Amino acid sequence: MAMQIIRVLIADDQVLTRQGLTSLSETNPQIEIVGEAEDGLVTLNMVEQLRPDIVLMDLRMPKLDGIEATKIINSKFPEVKVLILTTFDDEEYIKKTLETKASGYLLKESSFEDIVNAIILVSKGFSLFSPNILDNLQKKIIVTENLSDSAKQLQKEIEAFSSQERKILYLILCSMTNKEIGKALFLGEHTIRNYITGIFKKLNVENRAQAFRASEKYQSILKASFDVDLLR
Repeated sequence: MAMQIIRVLIADDQVLTRQGLTSLSETNPQIEIVGEAEDGLVTLNMVEQLRPDIVLMDLRMPKLDGIEATKIINSKFPEVKVLILTTFDDEEYIKKTLETKASGYLLKESSFEDIVNAIILVSKGFSLFSPNILDNLQKKIIVTENLSDSAKQLQKEIEAFSSQERKILYLILCSMTNKEIGKALFLGEHTIRNYITGIFKKLNVENRAQAFRASEKYQSILKASFDVDLLR
C-alpha cells in the first residue's frame, strides 16, 4: 500500500521559521511542504490554489492574523485543517483558537518529532494541543445542572477516572492502538499500558474488548471532554 503523503502549507511571517519548518519533510517522508506564506492574505490565496491537507499557522502575521485566516479557511475550505504553531501560550489566544475550530495549538518550542506527530494525527481527524497548555483555562465541558438524571449518573461515574484516563479511554473507543494513543498524548507505550491497567481495574474488566463494551455508554461524555480539552 502506498504511503499517504500529507501536503503542508507553512504560514509564518518569519523567514527563518519558515525555512526551519521546511525541513519537516526531511524528518518524515510522509510530509510534503507545498508552499510558504508570509502573511494571512497570501495564506488564503495559497490555500485556494494549492488545497493543502494542513496549514501550519502562526498567530501574529501582517495584513491578516492567524485567527482570522483560520476562521476563513474553516468556512471556505473545511477540508483543509489548520494547526496553530506559535510562541504565545496565554489564555486569550487559546480561547480564540478554540472558537476558530482549529485542529490544534502547538508551541514553537515543540520538538520536530512532536510537530510531525501532530501533523500526522491532525491529518487523521484528531484535534490536539501541546500537553498541559490548557491547564489554566478551567473550562467545563459538562454543565451538570442541564443534564438529565441518567446523564448526571454517567457523569458521576466517569469522574472516577483521571483526566488522562478519560482521554485514553476515549481513544480506546476510537480503536486506536497503544502506540497510536502514545503518539496522540505524547507518552510512551509503557506509560499507556500502565494507564490501561488502571482503567481495566476501575471498569472491573480483564481485556480491551471488555473495556470497550463497558465504556461505550460514556462515549458522548468522553468525546465532549476530548474535543474541548484538545488533548491538554
